[in-house]
Amino acid sequence: LAQGPAGRLPSWQMVEIVQAAPSEPPLSSSALTATNAFPDGWEELTSQDKRFADVEAAAVRYLTPAAAGADEVREFEPPFTAGSDFVVVSTYRTGGDRHPMIGNFDGVALLHDDHFAVVTVQGVLDGPESITGIPPAPKADPTSDLYSVVLERDRGAKRLVPAMFTLVFGALFALSVTQLHLREKKQLVNASVTDQ
Repeated sequence: LAQGPAGRLPSWQMVEIVQAAPSEPPLSSSALTATNAFPDGWEELTSQDKRFADVEAAAVRYLTPAAAGADEVREFEPPFTAGSDFVVVSTYRTGGDRHPMIGNFDGVALLHDDHFAVVTVQGVLDGPESITGIPPAPKADPTSDLYSVVLERDRGAKRLVPAMFTLVFGALFALSVTQLHLREKKQLVNASVTDQ
């Protein structure tokens, strides 16, 4: 189906990549205030959660050079060279609530809390070659550093362009109708003068 113009779609944007030793809390050196109490108050996402894949895919994009666009400028250097060099060990999220709510009705929920996610990965443990030829499932190396990608949800502006179209063309329509109305009134006045 044909679709009209749309604004910027929602997406996850990287805030920082935090490196920590295995013995340290993963976000011990984070500069973000929202992560001060991590993981208290954060919801852990499992692979069965439909939000997990979206968050993980966004984080992986910042962990390897190959996942980035050719012209993308990066503030943080990707710590890995390929997606096979690490495994995801945990994924958390917090915030994103909408308000004000009327019971379960969110039709008037125009305000949103800041929405953050943290995906922590660790290097892959080198293991023996598989005798069957089928590579074993990758396991995290407990001695390698942890890398946590802190993401913030950009809610986008999907409805901005349609809203602007509506306002602009609505204003043009109102202006046209007003001009036609004034023209008709002028013609009626002129007609009455002519009749006299």
